[in-house]
Amino acid sequence: MFADLSVGGPGFINITLTDDYIAKHLSYIMSDETLGIDATDKKQTIVLDYGGPNIAKAMHVGHLRSSIIGDTLRRIYSFAGYNTVGDVHMGDWGTPMGMILSELEIRGHEGDVTMEQLAEIYPAAAADCTRFLAIMIRR
Repeated sequence: MFADLSVGGPGFINITLTDDYIAKHLSYIMSDETLGIDATDKKQTIVLDYGGPNIAKAMHVGHLRSSIIGDTLRRIYSFAGYNTVGDVHMGDWGTPMGMILSELEIRGHEGDVTMEQLAEIYPAAAADCTRFLAIMIRR
């Protein structure tokens, strides 16, 4: 099974499998309808929260990554026989929206808000709220 086993630095174990072992294992998986995965006999429901973005900020590749990982886990559990529910929870969107609206009012802004403006407004509003809370806590 093993072509080589070695220690490669602090906490790393290098394992190299033989080509023959890998070929036999892949052949077995390909011949099995369930790809070698035993289905569960428990019909439990698994809920996966993929993590949601802060809707007051622009999305980035990290949001896509967590959605892909979450959906992959959901599909694996579903394939194994579990009832699965996937969710992207948007969290507390009221607070960020309130901060943005307050900042827009303070600035006297009217009309549409671009993503560039939002990227500047939200961090400024969040910093102002943090400073305000710090002052209130000291009282």
